[in-house]
Amino acid sequence: MRFRMTRSSRLWILIAGVLAVPLLWATTWYFRIQREPKGEVHTTSVLDYSGPLDAPQSTLHVKIYKIEKLSTGVADTKSIFQNKIEVDGTSRHVEFMWPADGNAPFAGSDAAIQDINGDGVKEIAVYDGENVRIVTYQDGQLRFRTNADALDCQVYDKGPLKLREDLVFVCGVSFPKRENNPNVFIPRLFRWTPATGFDDVSKNHADYYRTKLLPDLQTRMASEEDADRKTLYRTAIQQLTNELQADTKIGLRSNPL
Repeated sequence: MRFRMTRSSRLWILIAGVLAVPLLWATTWYFRIQREPKGEVHTTSVLDYSGPLDAPQSTLHVKIYKIEKLSTGVADTKSIFQNKIEVDGTSRHVEFMWPADGNAPFAGSDAAIQDINGDGVKEIAVYDGENVRIVTYQDGQLRFRTNADALDCQVYDKGPLKLREDLVFVCGVSFPKRENNPNVFIPRLFRWTPATGFDDVSKNHADYYRTKLLPDLQTRMASEEDADRKTLYRTAIQQLTNELQADTKIGLRSNPL
């Protein structure tokens, strides 16, 4: 008996063939990318500290690690830039990593345990280049506030610098504050406190601006070859000078001789 294929049967075979081609391609592509090498996670030690943090009489062991992994392609699209902080006490182990938020990736390669604000309690300062984040240890927990304890210092020293009663960080702030336009970085002074995090205290240190920061800006302006950026430096220097003069006059009126 001879089998005769109907028109509908031929149509279904054609459809199956058409669908099988992309399915076969997708399956082959999936297994191929799965065989591609994945990025290797690199963990390096940044700091190993034993001593007090929140209480002078207590001894804690603090370890800080830098964790990095680069994406290698379609099969491995996630890059990792992180720090891991471990604190061990007498009967407690605490771990901390940066929260996933809108901040830029941060993987500090330097760290210090120090009293940032002079209250006798030591904080953990982690540095990624000129940028710094402050982590505190309170009531057996590590605390970091995304909007208060992170400072992007750009082209200036990471600090902190001792100026009179303040420990300050010298940080470059974009001038003018407009995106997609030429800008330069002007120095501002920031102090960190547990209550509010980083605050701009530039007006409290006019003498440091006059003796160090303004001359530094003038040197940068003199070496700048781009005409637009040179003009921005000139404008920034004048604006800072006017701001310092105004603050000085206010200080004299509130503290007459």
